[in-house]
Amino acid sequence: MFSDLTLIPLYVIIQPYEKSQVKHLDNTFEDIFPYEQDMILNSGRCFFTGHRRISKQTADKLLPRLKAAVSYLLSKGVTEFHTGGAIGFDTFAAMMIIDLKRYHPEIRLILDLPFLNQSDLWDEKNKRLYNFILEHADKTNYAHTGTVKDANEIKKYLLCRNRMMADSCYYCISYFSGARGGTNYTVSYAKNAGCEIINLYYDTEFTK
Repeated sequence: MFSDLTLIPLYVIIQPYEKSQVKHLDNTFEDIFPYEQDMILNSGRCFFTGHRRISKQTADKLLPRLKAAVSYLLSKGVTEFHTGGAIGFDTFAAMMIIDLKRYHPEIRLILDLPFLNQSDLWDEKNKRLYNFILEHADKTNYAHTGTVKDANEIKKYLLCRNRMMADSCYYCISYFSGARGGTNYTVSYAKNAGCEIINLYYDTEFTK
């Protein structure tokens, strides 16, 4: 159902930012994520970040905008799409990329995950979706190759996962309302890292 992609419409907000010097938040970052930082090499890569709660009504409006954004990046030579495997927008985007691969076999889905047991506390429906995405990913990277239960360690590796995606990609497709939280952190970090941000949030929410 995603074969008839069109060029990105004007209502998608594209925010380019100048490349700036970024200080990593921990001393082991370069060892954990051995990605090439040259944005020329990263220009064929995009990552997704967004909120975990997306209503059915919003999803119906978001899907065509997501299709258009991906189509726009395909036209610019992007073939590698990264997602963090979280509930919500990450899953929504990953499932669309998996479907799109049927028509564009050159596309690669990369999972950048925080640790092995990310889905332990999820409900069965979201666990099934997560396992399906794992099975259909072209590559899986981990910030930590063990299990994590401590709350502080969980937060640490979630943030490491987010930085990994931003540092390895030139483009970011976000679903970001401006609210504080993990998506806010990731979008801000991506801006400072010189990523081009495509925010799909606007025009997808109904005003009450």
